[in-house]
Amino acid sequence: MVSLCSYFKFVVGDISTPIKYQPYYRKEQCEDIYMTFISKVDTAINFIADFNVQ
Repeated sequence: MVSLCSYFKFVVGDISTPIKYQPYYRKEQCEDIYMTFISKVDTAINFIADFNVQ
């Protein structure tokens, strides 16, 4: 499985905003490059779940 994900947190004062990038690949592309397919909805859910307010 290939994972191409970067995660950063932009903080100004008491405001913290997640900045996360993960390229989206169609299911067919994932099969061609032996990568696990993740839907756009699942990607969004993962971004939200990974965000921790400090």
